[in-house]
Amino acid sequence: MRPELEDLLRSHWTQWFAHSTAPRQVRLLKVNGSLSPRGCATLFGFADTAPVPALVIRVPRTSEAETLLAAQFSTLEALRRALPPALAETITRPIGLLPAAGTRIGVEYAFAGRSMAAVASRAHAQIKMEFQQALAWLVEFHRNTDRPVRMSAKELRQRVLGAADGALEHAGLTPAEGRYLESLVERAQAAAERPLPCGWGHGDFWPRNVLMDHGRLQVVDWEHCRRDALPFGDVLLFPLGYGWALAYGRKLSPLQAFQMTFCEPGFMLAEAQRFVRGYFRARELHAGWWDIFAPLALLELELRQDAPQAGGRPRLARFRFLAQHPDALRLL
Repeated sequence: MRPELEDLLRSHWTQWFAHSTAPRQVRLLKVNGSLSPRGCATLFGFADTAPVPALVIRVPRTSEAETLLAAQFSTLEALRRALPPALAETITRPIGLLPAAGTRIGVEYAFAGRSMAAVASRAHAQIKMEFQQALAWLVEFHRNTDRPVRMSAKELRQRVLGAADGALEHAGLTPAEGRYLESLVERAQAAAERPLPCGWGHGDFWPRNVLMDHGRLQVVDWEHCRRDALPFGDVLLFPLGYGWALAYGRKLSPLQAFQMTFCEPGFMLAEAQRFVRGYFRARELHAGWWDIFAPLALLELELRQDAPQAGGRPRLARFRFLAQHPDALRLL
């Protein structure tokens, strides 16, 4: 498929890059770990010997992945129309879906920036600046896309647990874990008199998906984007990503990364707390939402990573940490 794909991209090149000539060759580079959870392989497209990619190509492996890719591109186009122009230029710009080898591939413009994820080799001052830049972008993004929403107790339960609700029935929770989860839901429902901020959410806002290009922030990988999201998952995930980075190659669960980021005394804990508090101050949000919704956002991440095999169940033993330390997320 690769030669056909290279020829296809080359034939469309001047449509996408109006002031350039078609390259003699479009080189394709497969991204490490490039099969996404939604079943699309990801490649970078380079013009001849150019050192930076010009295109990102998503190749669906199944018909379901193709449908999800089309929905993702439609979502991105709607989101870019909803944002102010300057903010819209910081998010992925899809080109479209092209027929290739019996499927439709997704093509988007590539950003030239470098990921924030390589934290281990950087000085504290650089990390602190990255937290500040990511916070400013996230506040502006949510401020331009969400709106206050009131929900019934039933709607709120579905919102705070969502697809996890059914999985929890078969998760083998201890009585203490079950009571802790239920207390979170009850507290959320009791606080439902206050309007919740609800709008567009990135869904995977961690440092690997945040790029910097000469001081300009860019956000990629929108496959988990939702139009009706609560903001707390995005707020949690960015500092949590530094817990993963600090693991130096060890594979951590979301809860283990949370412990490294939010529970170990030191520089990273201070930055994570400053990030969360800064967001709540900037958005003028009720502080009580955080210690309700942040554990539930963690649980959603845990279930996403720990999806059961056929006939199995999620492995939630690590969730006991929150049941045993219910004040761990009360930062505000």
